Amino acid sequence: MVLPNYQLLSKIAESDLSVVYKACHKKDPQRLLTLKILKASSLSKHKKSRFRQRIEHLKVLDAPMVITPISIGEDGDSCFLTQEYFDGIPLDELGGGRSPLPLPDFFTIACQLAAALDKVHAAGMKIIGVTVIPRGRPAPATGWTADNEAQRVALNRWIRDEADFDGIIDFDRLMAGGPIVELAGGGTAPQIPPQWNCDNTHPNAAGYKAMGEYINLRLFRDHDNRNGHDHGHHHHAYDGPHAHRGYDRH
Repeated sequence: MVLPNYQLLSKIAESDLSVVYKACHKKDPQRLLTLKILKASSLSKHKKSRFRQRIEHLKVLDAPMVITPISIGEDGDSCFLTQEYFDGIPLDELGGGRSPLPLPDFFTIACQLAAALDKVHAAGMKIIGVTVIPRGRPAPATGWTADNEAQRVALNRWIRDEADFDGIIDFDRLMAGGPIVELAGGGTAPQIPPQWNCDNTHPNAAGYKAMGEYINLRLFRDHDNRNGHDHGHHHHAYDGPHAHRGYDRH
C-alpha cells in the first residue's frame, strides 16, 4: 500500500474492515501517526461529511487520556484516518502475570479519566461508557488472574455507578451466564458464554453480532447532547427484551 504523502513504517494490526499502520507524514517525519486504512472501496459523501464533522468536534479536546483523530483523507479508492501515535502495551501483556495496579497509580489514572470526561462534556459532547466482558481462562492456561478479575469487576462497577458517562452499553451484562472456571494460580472467574466464545478472551462472530444487536442506537442520537438534561437520574432507553442493553444517565 502506498499513500503519496505518508510513509508507512510498520503494520500494527489488521481486520476484515481495516488495516492500521504506524506512519508519518513526509513533511513532518518526526511526528509519529497511527494511520487506519478502511478496506471498503469508498464511503458515501454523507459518511465522509460525518467523519469530518466528528473530527472537527474532537479536535477541541486536549487531554492525556483522550486520543483524538487528526484527519480523514482519500487516495483514489482508499479512505484513511490519522491520529497521534502512542506506544502502548497489548492488553494480554498488561494483564498476564502482572501484580495488581498500585493504589497511587490507580488514583492517577482515575483522575486523568475524570478530567478527560470533563473535557468531553465541556465541549458539549456525549461520551458513552462500555463495560469489560468476562475473560476467565481455565487452568492451566495463564494470562488472567484472580487480581485481574477483581480489577475488572471494580472497573465495571465504576463505569456503571460512579463515572460521569452519559450512557452505558453493558456488554458485561450481555455476556453474563458463562461457566465459572478455576484460574491458574487460584481463584475463579466467569467465561464468555460458550455460544459466543472464541478464545476465552474475544467473542466469536456470533458474539460480535450479538454485541452489535445489543447496542441501543438511541444513545447516539445527535440531539441527545448534555445540554438541558438532568444528570441526576438514570433511565433505560430501551424497554424490549434486552432492557439493560444500553441506557441514558439523564
